[in-house]
Amino acid sequence: MLTRELPRIENNPSSEKVKGILSEAFNYVLTFIVFSGGLVLREQDQIDLRVSYVIAALGICALIYNSKGLVYNRKALLVFFVILVSSIWNIHDGSNSGFLLLKQVIGIGMSSFVFYLLVKANKYDVRKLFKVYLNLAFIVGLIGLFQQCSYLLNFEPGYDYSYIFLSWKFVTTKTVFLRVNSIMPEPAAFSISMMPAFFTAIVSISGPANKFLTKPKSLVIICSVFLSFSTVGYIGVVFSILLLFYNLQRKRDLILCGLLTPVFALIAYQTVGDIRMRVDDSIGILTGSKSMKEVNLSTLTLYTNAHITYQSFKNNPVFGSGLGSRQIVYDTYVERILWNPKFKYLNIKDGNSLFLRLVSEVGLFGLIFVFYFIYKFHLPKKRSPDWSLWVINNSILALLTVKMLRSGHYFNYGLMFFIWLYYFTNKYAMSEAHDRPLTSKS
Repeated sequence: MLTRELPRIENNPSSEKVKGILSEAFNYVLTFIVFSGGLVLREQDQIDLRVSYVIAALGICALIYNSKGLVYNRKALLVFFVILVSSIWNIHDGSNSGFLLLKQVIGIGMSSFVFYLLVKANKYDVRKLFKVYLNLAFIVGLIGLFQQCSYLLNFEPGYDYSYIFLSWKFVTTKTVFLRVNSIMPEPAAFSISMMPAFFTAIVSISGPANKFLTKPKSLVIICSVFLSFSTVGYIGVVFSILLLFYNLQRKRDLILCGLLTPVFALIAYQTVGDIRMRVDDSIGILTGSKSMKEVNLSTLTLYTNAHITYQSFKNNPVFGSGLGSRQIVYDTYVERILWNPKFKYLNIKDGNSLFLRLVSEVGLFGLIFVFYFIYKFHLPKKRSPDWSLWVINNSILALLTVKMLRSGHYFNYGLMFFIWLYYFTNKYAMSEAHDRPLTSKS
């Protein structure tokens, strides 16, 4: 329970019902952090004041107050401590700053702590919390479909939400469609946050029984992700389908998947202008047939950040340049790569992708730990006691895959929420397999 039990009324059914409602509402408020990226109270160069930060801070206070003591994961703290020590050393070395490090320590610490407490407060019921996420994802996807319909009908208040959200923009395509982003800042952020829901939806559509999504809700989520016309979203779509068919392990499905995947990729390339442009420009700049002046801004951003990461890695291969140092590293190398000063600040803070930022900031040590974590706590279907835990775990694997390709922010869009669910689905599966309860020591 998230509220303290009062001895005088603990047997009162109406009181228990109220506490249950409050507990459920609290779960929804904290889980909404996943979709709150567009809710920014004030934008500044150094620190954006986001609604998610306020929710997380209040959530920690409420959870600690109603908890029977502070809890933490010793292994996670140990790894974080090693990274912290190396980051402090980089301050002494001049490749990092105390302010930038402190921002990341507070953000990662607060985000991971609030979601760890949330899972514990719900007695490690990962199915319950994932269902909350899916319900929110359905609403966000429904708003996305309404946004698309409004654009087709030229109803501006229904598709342009810049009058509501400070950090928000809508993007058109070269066709009659809008690129759906719903309440998220951009289509890529929308498709990344929706990826676990998308994987769950295609599981539901494909036939295996699960209690998470009905087929109508699944179709809403699937359609909204496709209408984002996001390159990284479509990569997540392909990966999710491959992951599903691989785990089904039916020869007919594997053959069908092998045939349909390249067909889908070809259709996306031929029909979505933004995807075709990015693919052509990426191939062009890698083969040398196009210069940096000729490619689109997204390709230029990725190419620039990849070069900066490579230079940073050469100088600090083991522990990186420290948490939060990406901005300093960027400033150090960017003028050697870009020819035009107006393009100087291209994802300067997050490295454009989580993989590039990890390589730059935490080096091989941090990168090996991250991939070990993903491998260690992945839950294959054959090891899962039921479909639900497998669905949750693998849907988050799809999210982590696209996060590695795009969006290097460590704690925005509820990343720590999904990391704890990924971890505890594996632990939950092992505890159910051995018929023992899951505790905070797990």
